[in-house]
Amino acid sequence: MVQIFVTGRDGAEHACHAHVDDERAAGLPPLGPDENDLLDSSDHRIDRSRLSCQVPLTVELDGLRHHRAGGLNAMAADLLGRYYEAFNRGDSAAMLDLLAQDVVHEPSQGSVREGKAAFAQFLDHMNRCYRERVIDPVFLASADGKRAAAEFMLEGEYLETDGDLPPASGQRYILRVGAFFELRDGAIARVSNHYNLADWLDQVKAE
Repeated sequence: MVQIFVTGRDGAEHACHAHVDDERAAGLPPLGPDENDLLDSSDHRIDRSRLSCQVPLTVELDGLRHHRAGGLNAMAADLLGRYYEAFNRGDSAAMLDLLAQDVVHEPSQGSVREGKAAFAQFLDHMNRCYRERVIDPVFLASADGKRAAAEFMLEGEYLETDGDLPPASGQRYILRVGAFFELRDGAIARVSNHYNLADWLDQVKAE
C-alpha cells in the first residue's frame, strides 16, 4: 500500500492513515490495540479508517482501493469526481450506479424526487432537452465524509423545448452551479442543485 500522511490532534504524523472503500473494509483483519490508539489521535478517523502500515499484505488484498485521510475527505472527492465524469460522458447508467437506492433529488426548481427510478427519469428528460458539460469542478467535504459540495461552471446547449420554458433552437449558455450532497456507505444519498434560472432565461432568449 502507498504511504500516506495525516496530522492528528496531537500534532504527530501517522504515516499511513487511509480510508478504505466500503466493499473491502469488512474483509480486513480486525484492528489491533496499537492501531486503534493511533487512529484515535487523528481528527479524520471514520468507520473505515485503517493504518496501512499495520495491515498485513495478502494476495486477497490485491487491488484494494483506499484514499488519503485529510482535511478534504478524499473518498468523497473521488465519488463526486466519478459522478461528474459520468455526467460529462452522458453516461446515465454510471451516474445511477453511484446513487443510493433511496436517493433524494432536490432540483433548483420543481418538486423533490425520491429513489433511483425517479432520478433515472429526470436524467432521461435532461438528456433529451439539453447537452451539458461540467467545467473545472471544485469539491469540498466534511471531515467525516457525510456531506460534500461542488462548485463549477456548466456549459450547455438547449436541444428540445422543455415544457413551458422558451422554445429551443440550439441556444448555448453557461452558468455557475452549486451542488450539495449527502453521502452514505460510499454512495450519494442526496443531490441538491442550485443555479440562477433568470440568468439562464436571459441567455436563451437573447439568441
